[in-house]
Amino acid sequence: MEEAGPDRLRRFLLALARGGDLSEAAREAGLERGQAEILLSLLLSEGYIKEIPGPEEAPSCPCERCPLKPLCGGRRGLGFYVLTERGRSLLRQLAGRARSGVKGP
Repeated sequence: MEEAGPDRLRRFLLALARGGDLSEAAREAGLERGQAEILLSLLLSEGYIKEIPGPEEAPSCPCERCPLKPLCGGRRGLGFYVLTERGRSLLRQLAGRARSGVKGP
């Protein structure tokens, strides 16, 4: 598998921004699971994304009434990731480069 370049990073961030899970983001970016986990960890540590943890136990909100059910499919303890302003800025930069045909770092 080739190195994760700007286009793969852009596709990974877009998938996360749409509410995709790590497996979906990896697939859309053409990354192996291990590569996606490393990239996710880096993006979290550098402040490009943040994790919104789900409740470990949610007895006060049964799945039938939970607004996150379409995202998790009824699994409790779901967390998800959102882009920070820094992440949105990076995504705009990457999108601009993609439109202008710039390749590489």
